[in-house]
Amino acid sequence: MPNIYCPSCGTGNKFLYEKPKVCNSCKFVFAAPLVSAERLKNYEQVKQVKRVVNNQQLQIAALRNMKLDIEKIEPTKLGSMIGTDLNSESFQRKKISKEEYKEKVFKSSPISLDDDQI
Repeated sequence: MPNIYCPSCGTGNKFLYEKPKVCNSCKFVFAAPLVSAERLKNYEQVKQVKRVVNNQQLQIAALRNMKLDIEKIEPTKLGSMIGTDLNSESFQRKKISKEEYKEKVFKSSPISLDDDQI
């Protein structure tokens, strides 16, 4: 009589014509196909590749359905941010006459200057 040994518990199971489908002592199923480690690794790699491809397809579909709002951005000059922009009104010089200039500059000066010296 041939024996088939259970890989789970090690019990020998005797049979005459047909191999038993389960172990008599621990009920381990013999009929389930055993998959080699290499085939299992290949199967897991294929599943992972399929997952990556599906994820990329979802991302591509999301990008195709995306709507973009583009607005024009005007450049900002540093001078306008800190208040020293040469073109702004606050930075423009006041126009004064020659007489006003003389009064401001030489007001406290002991030296008197004529018009032709300035």
